[in-house]
This record gives sequence, structure tokens and C-alpha cells, in this order.
Amino acid sequence: SVGLAGRSATLLVALPIVGGHLEGLYLGERAVADRLGLSDMRIRVGVNLYGAPALRLPEFAKTPPSRINVGASVTIVAPVGQYDPQRIVNLGNNRWAFKPEAAIIRNAGSWMFEIYGGVWLFTDNTDYVNGQVRSQKPLASAQFSLRRTFRPGLWASANINYYTGGRTNVGGLFKQDFQANSRAGATLSVPLWRRNSVRFAVSQGAYTTIGADFLGLSASFQQVF
Repeated sequence: SVGLAGRSATLLVALPIVGGHLEGLYLGERAVADRLGLSDMRIRVGVNLYGAPALRLPEFAKTPPSRINVGASVTIVAPVGQYDPQRIVNLGNNRWAFKPEAAIIRNAGSWMFEIYGGVWLFTDNTDYVNGQVRSQKPLASAQFSLRRTFRPGLWASANINYYTGGRTNVGGLFKQDFQANSRAGATLSVPLWRRNSVRFAVSQGAYTTIGADFLGLSASFQQVF
């Protein structure tokens, strides 16, 4: 969390290390893939445009949250991940991706309601399998979240999203992979000490046309400085 031109803002830089074992059918034949290495770097900059001015920690502790916040962000995915054009399954995508997004947050006592809307934009992968070009249409998304805070640091939320579009084209031919998917999930944050906490999350495909019908579980540790 940082201050940007007097507004509260966030900066995220993530370089994932990914490992996985995949099994399935490819062109009617059973295929197996094992991967371990770096995935694509993700950079995100977000800023509150209305409400939530930048405050020092003592002021922040004494200031009640704004009733309405309006924010915007840009996420950039840089193609630094492990990639081999001879493989169908890769940890990197060999292309850039950008996601502008806007959000409205409404606070009402211990409750908070969030609405997000954005769109993923992709450059072409010009070195796909057998030297082909792989492109992808924009992928629009919307997300809704309802959160209840029980005491500082202890909160729970329920979330649902919907995204549509993202059809791919390989070598000039469109694939039958148009997406119209929705996922639902829940998050619980539990404080450990004054400035750190653990967070648990679960999500499940609620409506799936392609690629999103799976169960996701995660746990993370957060330290505030």
C-alpha cells in the first residue's frame, strides 16, 4: 500500500513458481505433462479516485472508512515464464496481457459491498506450436463481493464473478473455446498478532462453458509494515 498524488494506492509485483502434473486426451491420444518453473510476471497498480485519501498509520487507525470509494487499476502480465514453442502445455504464454479495471466500494458499518468490472486484452503469441500465430479476443469480467468485519483483522467475504469472451484463433482458424463462465467463493481472514494475519480462500465453478470447472483452495500469510 502506498500514497499516490495524495490518494491511497496499491502496488503488486508477483513472479509465480508453478508446478503441476496434467493428464488428458490430445487428438484422441492419452497425454501426460509435468511442468515446474517460473510463470509470467504480474504487475498491478491500483488507485482510489474518490474516497480513501492516503493517510499515515496513526491517522488511518482513527479515520472511519469512506462510505463510497471509487477506484481503478491496471494489471500487466509480462511474458517471462518458461515457454517452449514445441509444447502445447507451457508455464508462460509468450505474450503480453493487460487488464484495465474499475471498482465501486460501498461501506455500511461492518458490511462492505464491492463491484468490479474490467477486460483482459492480449497481444499475439507469434511463436506458437509449429510456428503458428495464436491470438485471443478480449475477455470481459465482472465481480461482486460482500464482506462482514467482526473485529479488526477478522473478516469473512463471499464472492461471485462472471467472465465472457476470450475466443482464440490459431493459424487463422477460430477455436470453439468462447468462454461464458462464473465462479463463486469465500474468504476468511484471521489476525494472528497486531500486524499480521492468515487468509483462507475457497472457490468453485458455478457455471462453466470451458476451462473453469474446478475447485480452488488457498492459504496465505500477510504482514503489514
